[in-house]
Amino acid sequence: MRIGELKRQARRCMLTPRRPNLFFISVLYLVFLTLLMEPVATLSEIGRFQMEIGENALARAQGFFQAGEAPLANLPTLSITALGLFFFIVPWIFRWVLELGYLYYMRGVAKEEPQSYRNLLEGFNYFRKAIIIRAIQAILYWCGLLLFILPGIWAFCAFSQANLLLLDHPDRSALWCLQESRRMMAGRKLDYFLLFLSFLGWRVLTLLPIPFLSFLALFWYFPYTTLTYVGYYNNLVAQKPGDSGWQRPGMF
Repeated sequence: MRIGELKRQARRCMLTPRRPNLFFISVLYLVFLTLLMEPVATLSEIGRFQMEIGENALARAQGFFQAGEAPLANLPTLSITALGLFFFIVPWIFRWVLELGYLYYMRGVAKEEPQSYRNLLEGFNYFRKAIIIRAIQAILYWCGLLLFILPGIWAFCAFSQANLLLLDHPDRSALWCLQESRRMMAGRKLDYFLLFLSFLGWRVLTLLPIPFLSFLALFWYFPYTTLTYVGYYNNLVAQKPGDSGWQRPGMF
């Protein structure tokens, strides 16, 4: 299925009246994410370091556009304590589980199944497996990015379906979900990466330093992208292993 058709299906699904309201669920999700990430930003040295790096980059960009020159970098120093590491790791773990719950809700929306507010917390039923999957994804992705970028993109695309596979096969192990995702994405990574890039404009809007505009962008961005990715997965699963398009040759 083409990217345009996947997006049209997602928009139709978003605008279909339902209870509970899809956008209200998305607002709850954003609120929970904000509350989870607040300790990272305020109590973790790694979080504060990341924020200072971002502020420095923003200042340099503004200086370049306003005066035609960028100020000298004033890089912060990083020192990590055990308590600070705790307030960095634990919120991220719960964020991964919450993201799985949101994906569970959107998966049900795409299938037109009855939904409830409790579904947003469904990821806690997969707590251990969700952490294993996301931890392995993060390690492979970031290590790959450090190795000339392309291996990181390969890992991002190859293991992109693992969470949805976990929701469809809760009795399977986390490693099986990762391996099955890699098998399903054989020859399809470029298609998926192009789908990811097609949302780049919306992603930029969510990062703008204009609170009202960035919130509205987030309000649309999360359900729009999630439903599109769910539609991509459903379209992939609908193709039987015997179909000619299931596994095309090629490294990417």
